[in-house]
Amino acid sequence: MARSLMRDPIHEGVQLIASDRGEDVGFATLFWSWETTISGRVGVMNDLYVIASSRGRGVGSALMKACLERCREHGAIHMIWQTAPDNLPAQAVYDHLGATRETWIDYWLDTGLRPNADR
Repeated sequence: MARSLMRDPIHEGVQLIASDRGEDVGFATLFWSWETTISGRVGVMNDLYVIASSRGRGVGSALMKACLERCREHGAIHMIWQTAPDNLPAQAVYDHLGATRETWIDYWLDTGLRPNADR
């Protein structure tokens, strides 16, 4: 996945790393997609992670703002993501930034394929 992002950030997406005094303290992964309900490009923030010792210090907010800026640069109308219903600390960050909470229920089906580094 990381190789695909680095090889083609225009079509695939980007991975952002947050550092503090030379130590990596968090990351966010942003994929490009389309959403038919708005007839436009979206950025899908697939991951947002901050190490425990750096939480509550604005790292997550900074990563989200950087993702949002990348979405704007890429012409995405929305940045979308999901979180677990019990992830209250993350929800507090999202609410603080003014994000709109959705009520969708997620599903997935296994295709039977396994990860392959060559795809």
